Amino acid sequence: MLRLAGLDPRELCNEAIVEKCRATRDLRGCGKPVKHALTSCNHASLCAECCQRCEFCPICRIPIMKRHGGTPVMKPRIFEECIESGLISSKEEQTCEEDGISNASVRRLWLFFDVALENKAVSVICHCILV
Repeated sequence: MLRLAGLDPRELCNEAIVEKCRATRDLRGCGKPVKHALTSCNHASLCAECCQRCEFCPICRIPIMKRHGGTPVMKPRIFEECIESGLISSKEEQTCEEDGISNASVRRLWLFFDVALENKAVSVICHCILV
């Protein structure tokens, strides 16, 4: 919740966008939802499987940081953190995935607002509306 409350409105909107895997060059985009962002550049551009096979971010071409065993270093997107912590139900996630991408992104933004209201972080909503 602290990460959600501390986000700039533009970042909050970016976190709400449903991203699909964009593996490129030798890999074709698989179209799976992207649930993590790369820590090297912060782009949510690859699913976990394609990230294992890629060396560079398909958006900015920065090398993907990997641990000693070759596992990519990624951080969960805030929407996924909210699901893992129980702030957003997995049923809501399924509804978002069934929607078209733009509708799902709007729905996810509203879910962030619901989480903010339930946790008395109304300033997040006011800040987004004013900006």
